[in-house]
Amino acid sequence: MSFTALTRQWATALAVLSGVVALPGAAHAQASLRYGLFESMGYPLNTRDTQGRVNGGLLSEMGELLAKELGRHVQTVPLSRRRIEPSLLRGDVDLVCYHSPGWTAQQAQFGWTIATLPQIERIVVRKGAPMPEDLPQDLMGKRISTQHGYGYPTLQPLFDAGKATRVDDSKVAFQFKSVALGATDLLVTSETEIEGFFNDHPEERGQFETSKAIFTAVPTQCAVSPKSRVSVAEINRALGHLMHNGALERLARKYRLSMR
Repeated sequence: MSFTALTRQWATALAVLSGVVALPGAAHAQASLRYGLFESMGYPLNTRDTQGRVNGGLLSEMGELLAKELGRHVQTVPLSRRRIEPSLLRGDVDLVCYHSPGWTAQQAQFGWTIATLPQIERIVVRKGAPMPEDLPQDLMGKRISTQHGYGYPTLQPLFDAGKATRVDDSKVAFQFKSVALGATDLLVTSETEIEGFFNDHPEERGQFETSKAIFTAVPTQCAVSPKSRVSVAEINRALGHLMHNGALERLARKYRLSMR
């Protein structure tokens, strides 16, 4: 065989080998799950590195579990709240979780999965203070610490009738301070906000009591892009298995959240 022919043969072999080597990368990209995260959410839904970048948390771990169940690798895409729904509509991400049709005016634009992690609200009082149990009777005459701009459908009839007093604060930390100082009698907020506060202020956990009874619970779902590369049916099967085998409940417990 001439040197020229041998050179051509090697060139052909290298070209074929290059093609073979490139294929796994392409297949790997096709097998990703583009998982959008509400970047603004704090602990325990998101954890952050020293630069403030999301590096884990309950939602990230949920994405990893879901991707593994689907036989894909997770491609986490942190997004600001205002970019979540445009990104879903464009197909920049396949889905976001911990969402609800009731929280968006564009619910008809997305596919919605089965319910997964609930958003649970509980009552918090000072340690030793009476815990309201007979609701709404035990809330009559109470000063209730609330977040400015947030709606409280369960409490609003009491506020409207003047049977309880709404006291707005701009941050959850201020709500806890208000209750600790006796400026208000109690606060109502989500478990995620409660655990976020105690994560930042662990020394204060013993100063408060949280109700065992659930005040409100909203089922959350995953919103699926109309351009998702994974169908709602596939995602539902994966989520159903994670619910059935207890993986999501174990994940919630890891971050001191409850499923019911």
